[in-house]
Amino acid sequence: MRTASLVGRLDVAIPSRKLGWEYDSDRWHNPRTWAHGERRHERLVALGWRIDHVAKIDLLPSSTRLRDSIRADLAA
Repeated sequence: MRTASLVGRLDVAIPSRKLGWEYDSDRWHNPRTWAHGERRHERLVALGWRIDHVAKIDLLPSSTRLRDSIRADLAA
């Protein structure tokens, strides 16, 4: 029997739907971490996850991109 191994943690996830959102902050997502983050993203996508990367601008009250993306992901 093969056991599951941890590939990574997403900031917000719905495991039953394999949906995830990752906030790309400057502190944790910077040039020194890009290669590692890209490999982790590719591994999660290969496992069937859909991941939306969220930027600071997406959190502004006037921004609708994140809201629209979540609605589309949940409707799919």
